[in-house]
Amino acid sequence: MAKKKEHRYHLTIEDSGLGMKKELLENAFDRFKRGNTEENGFGLGLAIVQSIARFHSIEVEILSEEHKGTCVSLIFNMKIS
Repeated sequence: MAKKKEHRYHLTIEDSGLGMKKELLENAFDRFKRGNTEENGFGLGLAIVQSIARFHSIEVEILSEEHKGTCVSLIFNMKIS
């Protein structure tokens, strides 16, 4: 029986914007949680991203530091025979 090797591909989007507070980062994927009230929106964006990613077995990681920016990584696991 042949063994399957796993390859991981990372797609990373990074900015040098406002970043997120630790509390907001911990709840980033919660529905209806918003980082600010100054802009329009319902707080569904990252919850939808996570739902779609899970369906396709894609991991989502968010690293953020307030006043320094945010880094979002999508990690694709590819199995090769």
